[in-house]
Amino acid sequence: MKIAITARHFDLSPALKEFVQEKITKFDHYLKDMVEGEIILTRESGFDIAEGKIHLRHNVFIAKGRSNDMYLAVSELVSKLLKQLKTQEDKWKGKKRIKRGKAINVD
Repeated sequence: MKIAITARHFDLSPALKEFVQEKITKFDHYLKDMVEGEIILTRESGFDIAEGKIHLRHNVFIAKGRSNDMYLAVSELVSKLLKQLKTQEDKWKGKKRIKRGKAINVD
């Protein structure tokens, strides 16, 4: 699995690159399904923007984080992507339970 990190309108510092790579490790649980990923860091009109796209086998997840600080924008991006991935994982698990006939009624 490959995740590309791109910086637009500024130079990517080693500290920021390391921070992004640390945050990406939160996706380790989903690596078996991931095909590729892309993170674009942009500085525009006083704001720092982090955009991310993750390709799984059958889905593409896209999110954007925006803040005055690039580190906060990256954190926001990662939390949004993780939320989407967890939601999708719950849907997959729910479908598998129903298909196997092991649906559990919770009242």
